[in-house]
Amino acid sequence: MENLQITLKPPPFSSELRNTYDVLPEYLIVGGLVLIALNRDYLHSEGKQTPELAYEHWYREIEEPHTRRDQVVVVSRVLPASVNSGYSGLRHFVVHSLNGQAVMSLRHLMQMMEKLPTDTEFLVFESDWEPLPLVLDYHQSLETHQEVLNIYGISKDRRFHEPGGSEG
Repeated sequence: MENLQITLKPPPFSSELRNTYDVLPEYLIVGGLVLIALNRDYLHSEGKQTPELAYEHWYREIEEPHTRRDQVVVVSRVLPASVNSGYSGLRHFVVHSLNGQAVMSLRHLMQMMEKLPTDTEFLVFESDWEPLPLVLDYHQSLETHQEVLNIYGISKDRRFHEPGGSEG
């Protein structure tokens, strides 16, 4: 008889597929857009089970192996302001790229935003699910950023959890 040793690892994306308890959601606010990482809790919220979100969360990796990103980034809602005029009713916009560069996770999107050249004119968010991109004036989004947060009583424009589980 031989001994067999097996290392068990959680399946890819397992944290997104489980319910979370007592954990505030991660988010990033840009130009009044509230961006989140798609997870089971969001999908199970009332009215959020759209075909696009369900596909991205449950089926993409099955139907198109190795095309799923680290996290699916979604514009969950828009905080109406002059910078995002015309988008106030937008919900559940799945972000696949920013200015032509693939978005791999919410944290990656934040890093992309921090590295944008100062001569950037527009923020162009594209989705494979929508025919038209979501476009914001980059400089206006910077200029009105704090004002938007103040209007809506938001103290932090982002929340990320550190890999060890603490909030950062």
